[in-house]
Amino acid sequence: MVSLAVVSGFESTLKAAVIDLTGHVNLVKRGATISEEDVVLSDIKKHFPSYVSHTPFVRVEAVVAHRQVISGVLLEGLDPKNAENVLNLRDRLVEGVFWIEPGEIPGALIGRGIAKRFRLNVGDKFKVILPVPSKSNSSVFSPKVRSFMVRGVLSLGKHQYDERFIITDLATAQEMQTMHGEYSGVKILLND
Repeated sequence: MVSLAVVSGFESTLKAAVIDLTGHVNLVKRGATISEEDVVLSDIKKHFPSYVSHTPFVRVEAVVAHRQVISGVLLEGLDPKNAENVLNLRDRLVEGVFWIEPGEIPGALIGRGIAKRFRLNVGDKFKVILPVPSKSNSSVFSPKVRSFMVRGVLSLGKHQYDERFIITDLATAQEMQTMHGEYSGVKILLND
């Protein structure tokens, strides 16, 4: 009985951690991006009768280099106007403020594993590097570098998430990935 309760508790904790960061459904187009016209609200509601809300996202695989430490990360851009209608990240904030607005130095919410590995605190600046392949030779890369400021530290409920996720605003992620008006996908919240 005790082991069943432990497993059940672990399962619900893990489920909450995943849904808080990803929503119930991630709609993506394999090998392509999604434009605003692709995301027709009526289509989403038709396929998901328990639809509550959705928010676009841009996911960028990049590298953080700070204090002579380098590590791969997932930078995820969210729409500051409606991300909280789908995701429960504010409750996962353990330090700082929940703030992901664009700016000269955009704000970032980082997993606590990233904060620990890079010895980053709220208010610190760090650089995210995106290797961009040359148009003429795909084996040659040039770095696209963007500075961010830590606005908050998140405990995302999974070690892998805490070690790799950086959340910023949608426009900054689109600019880094050169995806103006396009998204990696859409996160959808359903009424469980």
